[in-house]
Amino acid sequence: QSDLPDAISCDSATAEDGLQEFPIIGIGASAGGVEALQKLLGYLPAKGNAAYVVVVHLAPAHPSHLAEILANSTRMAVVQVSSEVKVEPNTLYVIPPNHYLTLGKGSLHLEQMTQPRALPKAIDRLFVSLAEELQEKAICVILTGGDHDGTVGLKAIKAAGGIVLAQLPETA
Repeated sequence: QSDLPDAISCDSATAEDGLQEFPIIGIGASAGGVEALQKLLGYLPAKGNAAYVVVVHLAPAHPSHLAEILANSTRMAVVQVSSEVKVEPNTLYVIPPNHYLTLGKGSLHLEQMTQPRALPKAIDRLFVSLAEELQEKAICVILTGGDHDGTVGLKAIKAAGGIVLAQLPETA
């Protein structure tokens, strides 16, 4: 049994504060990180009072089955974001192909990637938005990385006083 559920379940703010009532945890991985992501999800509680936002590098021109794949690794609700959505606890939100996903005012926002798609840095975009929105309550996990995507965002979260977790390079 892991101590992880207690570590992520917290009452960090109240509705009276006008702040987020539950943790929103950004998780970034390259396309090769799906196995590590599945393993991580196996440790997360279905009712841990946290929300998770997953950004994985996806092929821009192909439909994604990532939400279905990840749903087999968790008892949490898993949603591929298709439009602006208010973030709810005990839910795993998954980025769709060819989009950026950011947090603003408690909702996830989609932005179409423009072409040509050189280095999209979708993980950085999510993590920077978490740092801006949640400040010291921002939390991110980087599992595997491609083209250093996530580096700028995790530095922003760290600078805001948030929590940064990273997979060991030798296991990535």
